[in-house]
Amino acid sequence: MIKHLYENKTVTANQLAKLILLDAIDARSCDPLDCHYEADKMTEKEKADFQKAFDKQIARVEKFLGL
Repeated sequence: MIKHLYENKTVTANQLAKLILLDAIDARSCDPLDCHYEADKMTEKEKADFQKAFDKQIARVEKFLGL
């Protein structure tokens, strides 16, 4: 019996895998440029453009996973 990460219910192995992937993305999305060694060389516009693209990719992954 596999427990859901956040709710008091059971899930399938596939559902748990999807939740863990999304959780990892969420953890990284707090500061996605944190480990990018050249992030400090980006302009504010480049950073904003990146953040917009990053958010769009997260939405695509969520849609793909059916979450």
